[in-house]
Amino acid sequence: KIESHLNNARAYDRSYYYNMRAYEALLKKDINRADTYCQMFMQIDLEIQFHSVPFFKGLTVSSQAQVLHKQGKYAEADAAISNVYQIAQRMKSRILEYMSLISNAQFAFDRGNGADGIAFLRQAMTIGREKGYGHATFYWWQPDVMSKLCAIALEHGVEVEYVQSLIRKCNL
Repeated sequence: KIESHLNNARAYDRSYYYNMRAYEALLKKDINRADTYCQMFMQIDLEIQFHSVPFFKGLTVSSQAQVLHKQGKYAEADAAISNVYQIAQRMKSRILEYMSLISNAQFAFDRGNGADGIAFLRQAMTIGREKGYGHATFYWWQPDVMSKLCAIALEHGVEVEYVQSLIRKCNL
């Protein structure tokens, strides 16, 4: 129903709509559709210079990194999430830093690199505990990914109390 009104919508609204459609497709494991919608919102974001605001660029590129990773485009996903981490560092944005570290942990574990995964996870969960982060503060939250990361964190004694509270609060 919304799609029929997109031609009359503001560019920002169209971008947000396509971003949410990409997220929905990712959650449904429809990676091709996620990529299509991701390309659509990325194009609009470029046109309206959404990327000129570092925080929004970080969110957008973080989304793109997730899709690239799921497509098996690991070098591109790593470059994208590295960009997000750099933005976070420049801005001193703990939420972007947390998001990039969670993604780095996810990427490392998915590729069988447990040592790096634990290091990233330890950093992310420490920030999460310090800031009280949960699913409401995490852009493109993926329950299956976070369930896996929380299980690994508990196995390795990483921020156990925080992780247990995250599991309870977010029904993981």
